[in-house]
Amino acid sequence: IILGITNIFLLNAFPVFAQNISVKNEIENILSRSKLPFLSFLDIDFSNVVNFYKKYTFNPVWIKDGQWNTKAKLCIQTLFECEQEGLFPKNYDIHAFFLNAQNLNISQMAVADIRLTSAFMQYISDVKYGQQELKKINQKRYKPAFIPQLDMMLDQGLKTVSFENWLKNLPPSRFEYQRLKKLLAKNYPSFQKSVKKISSKDIFQKDKTGPHVKILHDILWQNGYLAQSLSHPYYFSSSLIHALKLFQSKNALPVTGLMNPPTRASLNQLADFAMNRIILNMERWRWLPQNYSHRHIIVNIPAFNVLGFQGNRLILVKKAIIGNNISQTPVFSAPIINLKFNPSWFVPKGVAKRDIIPLIKKNPAKFFSTYEMQVINDKGKMIDPLSIEWAGVSATHSPYRFRQLPGPKNALGKIRFSLVTDNAIYLHDTPYKEKFSETMRTLSSGCVRVENPEELAEFCLNDKTWPVKKIQQNMQGLTTHIVKLKKPVDVHMMYATLWIDDTGKTYIYNDVYNFDLKMMRALGLIHT
Repeated sequence: IILGITNIFLLNAFPVFAQNISVKNEIENILSRSKLPFLSFLDIDFSNVVNFYKKYTFNPVWIKDGQWNTKAKLCIQTLFECEQEGLFPKNYDIHAFFLNAQNLNISQMAVADIRLTSAFMQYISDVKYGQQELKKINQKRYKPAFIPQLDMMLDQGLKTVSFENWLKNLPPSRFEYQRLKKLLAKNYPSFQKSVKKISSKDIFQKDKTGPHVKILHDILWQNGYLAQSLSHPYYFSSSLIHALKLFQSKNALPVTGLMNPPTRASLNQLADFAMNRIILNMERWRWLPQNYSHRHIIVNIPAFNVLGFQGNRLILVKKAIIGNNISQTPVFSAPIINLKFNPSWFVPKGVAKRDIIPLIKKNPAKFFSTYEMQVINDKGKMIDPLSIEWAGVSATHSPYRFRQLPGPKNALGKIRFSLVTDNAIYLHDTPYKEKFSETMRTLSSGCVRVENPEELAEFCLNDKTWPVKKIQQNMQGLTTHIVKLKKPVDVHMMYATLWIDDTGKTYIYNDVYNFDLKMMRALGLIHT
């Protein structure tokens, strides 16, 4: 009776207090349900939301006395302005956040509080670690690096001295990301309004000029089909026709160098791509780990290059050969722990099935004399390859493994950079040095072949007792030996089609695996 009288007194004397108690009860009640249709926009695990409210014993976090508190207003403002980070407000259900919460009833307040928590956790995940669905598009071997504890992160943020500063520090701090963000703020709105396309009335004839030729030039250059902007972009030159043919060959169009309706349609689609490339590449920088070694390597797949960094300073650039369209080089991060000189090569099953066994079946004697390959049976014993009836061996169900001996013909060359990864992807040398002179270097079975690998080895060792000359000496002969790095060097396989260097120059690379196209479709930026 006494408790009942006390509760009646509190309800009458302190209506705001009673309101808060009621909102708390409603939050707990809502979160106990298995399905919450109003959170259908969520990509994160709903358990993060439940665990977060448990820390606050299900009290409202953002609404107090019928009003959004100061931190709630900062969160709502951040969601409304998320386009500055290349994200989309619609992904966070922002229409649900009224600037004034006074007119909401108890149930609406509880739902609004949960909505804001959920939306902001989704934003934290997206802006700090990248959008999970987009990551899956960009790698056949995708595995989440880790699942962030968003409830703990948001709780820690709320307890920081300056919540506003904490919000500002959520996006990546890497200078490459920040350069793209500035480019987005400076150019994207105006560029989006002024994109020009090729008209069906435009006629393209060799050596003729016109503003429509400049439009073609810009589309091809902005999408990596021209290595650099031409000095006469209004002139339909041989160089521009060559770039147009390259575009046609890469987009399954007849390679004519002529402007026909299918080519025009595909080019105009690329004009739309250029508007959104900044957003895509900001997203890719979010996929890098939050912490990485002071000396680290970025392999930019579309640029066919290997970049060595010391802190934020680029100190090494080497050409690379990457995976072909069937065996694409995946996007991932892993450390180099050692260098293996004169390595042998255990052929991955996929490569054996796709490349090795078909070659053997054509001429076994020639193959094994040329490539110095050993054959290992399913019991782990080495056997004479010419004793096998290869005509009866199925490439899809072969009981054999293959090992190539160290030497000048070894597919890994004279040095391998050993990565701690379960996908059998490495950086390594190659006996086919002439391939580095080719423009489109999508030639490997997934691994990254490095030009002048002794220079990359010197970068990784970072040891005065290991000059290039000594590394080259160790690359001689046929004896395999391993040199452990004093400090692991992190490698980040990236797919950056837009890059801004230290001088502010912008580089646009060909979308070799069509990942830009797939990401734009997933984001709803194009509908073809």
